[in-house]
Amino acid sequence: MGPGYLLLRSPNRTATGMGPPYLRKTEGWSTGVIYHALSQKEANDSDVQPSGAQRAEAFVRAFLKRSTPRMSPQAREDQLQRKAVVLEYFTRHKRKEKKKKAKGLSARQRRELRLFDIKPEQQRYSLFLPLHELWKQYIRDLCNGLKPDT
Repeated sequence: MGPGYLLLRSPNRTATGMGPPYLRKTEGWSTGVIYHALSQKEANDSDVQPSGAQRAEAFVRAFLKRSTPRMSPQAREDQLQRKAVVLEYFTRHKRKEKKKKAKGLSARQRRELRLFDIKPEQQRYSLFLPLHELWKQYIRDLCNGLKPDT
């Protein structure tokens, strides 16, 4: 391993040393901060694949092309220049409008409309007998078959 680098294991891995190592810069004694790419031998020794900028760029372009098929190549390049790409469109939540409650009629309005006035020809006893029989049948069913004389 070259001077100026510490080989670290991922903090999320166990103490067995599994997982890819990471490089951290260290300050040299006389030259300040030293950066260099890993050689092929160092990469093989530490099980790290050398990162190729061209391979990474090709992967990103291919991924974006698959993820955004309707976007023109020029727009895709423009997005890459900004370094942020939205892969999914999200819809903004629309606020639901509160339903307005219908106001009830006041007592004065009900009297004026004569809602509860029943005409005399509709007040005959014979008209209400079927309703009475229906009501009695409902009560019998509700009370699990009470005798009709009770």
